[in-house]
Amino acid sequence: LMGFYEKIHEEGVPVMVEAFEAMNNCFDNANFSHDNVDYELSKKMSIFSNLSVILARVHEFLNKNDDAVRVCDVLLQKQLPSHLRKTFESIKARVTK
Repeated sequence: LMGFYEKIHEEGVPVMVEAFEAMNNCFDNANFSHDNVDYELSKKMSIFSNLSVILARVHEFLNKNDDAVRVCDVLLQKQLPSHLRKTFESIKARVTK
């Protein structure tokens, strides 16, 4: 996995951050109701979570601990399966030790 991080292009991180922020804004501003059901919500949350894990780990690798913590905190405020919650908690614990 370290080889992956070593090959990250500098331009890639801002793009990942922009995608993270856009997806988070969509989740924060979504208006779900009985009449407005998103049947793809689970799939969208899965994509968002996976992107966020990668982004948090990239921030960790780049020693951008505050950014890694923010990503983890944002995701820990969402309803996540326990395995993803543990992943974000462990990243946060590593960067705040």
